[in-house]
Amino acid sequence: DLLLRKAAVHKARRQLAEERACLELGAQLARRCGTAKSGVARRSLLRLAWLYQSQGEQGAAMLLYDEVLPAIRANLPTCHADLAACLHNLATLHHGSGEKERALALYRRALGIIRAALPPRPAETVTCLHNLALLHDSQGQHDMAVPLLQEAVELGRAGQLPMGQACASLDRLAALWQHMGEHGRALVLYE
Repeated sequence: DLLLRKAAVHKARRQLAEERACLELGAQLARRCGTAKSGVARRSLLRLAWLYQSQGEQGAAMLLYDEVLPAIRANLPTCHADLAACLHNLATLHHGSGEKERALALYRRALGIIRAALPPRPAETVTCLHNLALLHDSQGQHDMAVPLLQEAVELGRAGQLPMGQACASLDRLAALWQHMGEHGRALVLYE
C-alpha cells in the first residue's frame, strides 16, 4: 500500500521513472509474498500495466493484464471498475495490434460494466464509447459508430465531463458525418 501511495505521488509530480520503479517493486513483492490477489496488488499491477502501455511497451502491458485479470475475476464482482478498466485497456491493446474482433468483444464487455456501475462514471463511459466507435469506424461500420458517438456527445453536453474529452467525441462525430456526406449535420455540431 505504501509503494502504491508513493507511486501516486510520483505520478502527480510527473516523475514516471520513479513511479514505475515503485510499481515494479510492488509487483515483485506481491508475487514473492503470494499476495497478487489483494486489492493493493491488483491496483499496482493495473497501474503498472497502464504505465507500460502508455510508454509503448505493449507486450509487457499485455502480460500484466493477463496476469491480473484472473485475480480480478476471482475476487471482485462482475461489475467492478477494476474489471472494466482491465478489459478496456486490453481492448485498446488488441485494437492497436489489429485484433479487432477481440477488441470489439472486450470493449463491449467493459462498456456493459461501466454502464451498470453505481455511481455513474461518465468519463469512463465516454472513453469506452469513443474507443468502441473508433473501432467500428475503422471497420467501415459507420452506422454502428454514430450512435456511440452521439451518446458520448450527450454525456458531454450534460456537463459531466472535462471539456477536452467532450470535444474529442464531438469532433469525431462531426468528422464521421462529413465522411458520410452529411455536411449539414456536421456543421450543426460545430456551432
